[in-house]
Parts: sequence; structure tokens; C-alpha cells
Amino acid sequence: MGRFDRRRGYLLIICALALGLVAATNLPANAAPGRVSVFSPGAPGAGDPYFPDMGNGGYDVSHYDIRLAFDPRTKAINATTTVRARATQNLSRFNLDFQGPLEISKLSVNGHDASFGRSGAQELVITPRHGLTRGSTFVVSVSYAGVPQKVDDPALGVSGWVATKDGAVALNQPIGAATYFPVNDTTDDKATYTQTITVPTGLTVLANGEPGPTTKHDGRTTFRWRMNQPMASELAMMAIGKYNVTRSVTADGRPNITAIGQSIDTKAGQGKVFNQTTAQIVHWESSLYGATRSTRPAAFSPTSASTTPWRRRADRCTTSAPAASTVTCSPTNSATSGSETV
Repeated sequence: MGRFDRRRGYLLIICALALGLVAATNLPANAAPGRVSVFSPGAPGAGDPYFPDMGNGGYDVSHYDIRLAFDPRTKAINATTTVRARATQNLSRFNLDFQGPLEISKLSVNGHDASFGRSGAQELVITPRHGLTRGSTFVVSVSYAGVPQKVDDPALGVSGWVATKDGAVALNQPIGAATYFPVNDTTDDKATYTQTITVPTGLTVLANGEPGPTTKHDGRTTFRWRMNQPMASELAMMAIGKYNVTRSVTADGRPNITAIGQSIDTKAGQGKVFNQTTAQIVHWESSLYGATRSTRPAAFSPTSASTTPWRRRADRCTTSAPAASTVTCSPTNSATSGSETV
């Protein structure tokens, strides 16, 4: 009996060592030696009772880099979005919000191919090669292509990527961002953005933040925009089309950009009027809010606005705008101008 007990004891020790070796192989590369961490999936939602599918848990995004080429003939995009984030728990896997029918051709985490799957209405479930330790920064790169589809909700209306006759416009409030880029689509996770958009020469691209250099090559033009102030994903926007653009500089040195769709720019000089009105309103708002919120800029820079002929409702003006303080817009049935604050 004693010999049998000893053999059984040796067998248990060997099994325990084997299990320890298997567990060690699943630890992240930067795990501390001698410590066994528990890794678990991030939540597939941010806890919003009204939008339970929106947002995700387990990490915090700091920056989105969206590089996108648009073909107005097919309405298709070919894009790569890179997401920089910090893990807020030990992650075995995590989700991004990303809607079909866009097809993913490549996905990596920290430069290594990662497995992924699609679940539900918009869950992109990503399993990295190694677990992500709490507090660590990680980078997700997703390459994809296809024709984005707008969201047409009976209660909330149309949002997301909306095709127009000469381009497209992205209107992301409240649930539209995931129609054209992978995102943690919750107002609780604000981030900065860079957007590099390539279109056929002759089209203009408007987006959030400050415009960067524009380059042309082989009949195509690349526009660059950067938003340095963290913002919610529902405020991210993009407008592609034929625009008449008016540029100026406000009294305090902010670039001031106004764009009006050529098909509705029917009144001579209205672009200049809109541009001047925008500058006046932003100056007034800054005098109110800038003095009391010294730690937060009263208005994002630059001040910018765009007007498109796309119709959200027949009785409302049609606008799409970056996260600036003021939007200049025109009713769909009139060339008369007005302003609304967003």
C-alpha cells in the first residue's frame, strides 16, 4: 500500500508540473515571473441601458487613425483603422463595435495576427496571441473593405455612413460610427483622431479638427485631418463631395472653414456670410465658456462647418459638422441660411 501511495503522489506532482507549464505558455510576454495572473474577456457592452450593444469594457482608447479610400462609382471603401488603447483589466479577449457588410482582410494586435469573429449586430470579438495585462498599452490594426450601410432606425432615424450623389457623409449620432470603422462606440471613451481620406481629384473631404497637407497623385487627392482634443465617437464626422469652400482666420487666429454643397450653393456670396457668422458665434461662445472653463478649450480648433444636400427630415435643415461649436446650415427647401449650436 505504501508503494502505491508513493506512486500516486509522484503522478500528482508530475500532473501539477505539466499543468503549470501549460499555464505558463498562455501568459503574456510581459507577465512578471513567479506570478500567475487571471485573464478574462472584456465586457461586450458599456452598460448603457438604452444602447446595450454600444461600447465595450476592459480597455480605454486614446487614439484612432483612420486611413480610407473612397470610390464614388461603387460607393465602396478600402480602409485600415488603427486603434491605440490601454487595458483596464487583464484581457484574454476584447470587443470592438463594427458592422457588416464590411469584410475584414487582416487584423493584428501589437503587430501579431489575432483571431477574430463577428457576433450579434456589431460585435467584433478579438482574441490576441497573448493576454493583455492591466495598464498595458496595445495597438489594434484592422484592414477591411466593402460598401458601408447606413443605420435606419425607426425610432432614431438615419445615422452612420450615408451615400450621396457625389460622395458620402458620416453622421454618427447616436449609433453610426461603427458603420465605417471599428470603434469603442460609447460616449464614456473619448479619444483623439487622425483621418487620412483619399478620393478622386475634384471631390473635397471635410472632417474633424485641423486640416493637414493635401496631396495629389495619379488622379486622386488625399486629405488629412487631425482632432487633437479627445471626443466621443458619435461626434466623429466625415463629408465627401463637391463643395465650395470658404477659408479665413478668426480674430484669435483659428482657421475658419465653411463648405457648402455645390448643388445647393445657389446664392452668391453666402459662403462668405456663413463663414463670418460662424466666426462671430464662436467668438461669442468663447467669451462665455472660455472664461469659466480654463482647463478645457471653449471651442475645438479650427472652427469649421459643412452643409450638404442630404435630407435628414423634410422640415429640418440638413447639416453635417465636425465637433466645432457652431454649424452653419441651409434648409432643404430654401437657400436661406441659419445657424444652430451643437
